[in-house]
Amino acid sequence: MTREYLNRRKFLAGLSRAAAMGGVAAGLAVGGVAGYLAGQSAAPVITRTQTVTQTQIQTVGAEKPKGVKAGYFYPGPAKDYGWSYAHDLGRKYADSRVPGSTSSYIELVPDPEASSAIKSLLDQGAELIIACSFGYMEAMAEAARKNPDKYFVHISGYMSGAAPEPYRTTPNMSSAFAEFYQLYYLNGLAAGAVTKSGVVGYVGAFPIPEVVRHINAFVLGANATYKKRTGKNIKAHVVWINSWVDPPKAREAAIALIEDTNADVLAFTEDTPTVLQVA
Repeated sequence: MTREYLNRRKFLAGLSRAAAMGGVAAGLAVGGVAGYLAGQSAAPVITRTQTVTQTQIQTVGAEKPKGVKAGYFYPGPAKDYGWSYAHDLGRKYADSRVPGSTSSYIELVPDPEASSAIKSLLDQGAELIIACSFGYMEAMAEAARKNPDKYFVHISGYMSGAAPEPYRTTPNMSSAFAEFYQLYYLNGLAAGAVTKSGVVGYVGAFPIPEVVRHINAFVLGANATYKKRTGKNIKAHVVWINSWVDPPKAREAAIALIEDTNADVLAFTEDTPTVLQVA
């Protein structure tokens, strides 16, 4: 009994030392226990030498996320300090926040040249195309159909893969826009609070839904505060310049609103700061 007891202790001690080395497989442990149980017979104890292999595991760091190569195109110059400038700031911010992402842009793209701009950006390797003007919508929808492996985002339009018929496109196109009409309503509240003539003016780029929303919100806000002050309705005049970027036309429209209609507060939806400069 003494010899058997000592053998058991030796076995457990050896197994503990092997486990401490971190390289013992489950099969080895099971085999050792089975050998011990078999050794309970009267046969002599057989001593076996086990070779323990210690496996080193190397931890490999996770791969860096693959960035996106984006291509933007604007209706005006990237430094117009207006619409296109704001989008270019957004482009730079996105590059700084998304690891590995890069971007390029094309400025001063008229609506009829949108398809050419998209092709140029795709040829440069862009995987994501962002079109920053309403007039680019049809060209973006066509490009999305022809390039199902790319993604297209159109600013201010109403066609997308999630839109109802007949405005639905392929799933790789989406639209995005801020709720600017809310800001124009606040501007209108301020206009109605300060106008002395009771007349406000608006310089609009194109008579499209986006701009009409802005005008309606501005006039509603102006009328709310002006009527509360005076009991009268506000008067509003609109001049269309049929361009997103045309400083001379915007200047002419702003001056006409001031001189011809007696407007003393102006608002605008066009892509330059010209109206502000006139005011």
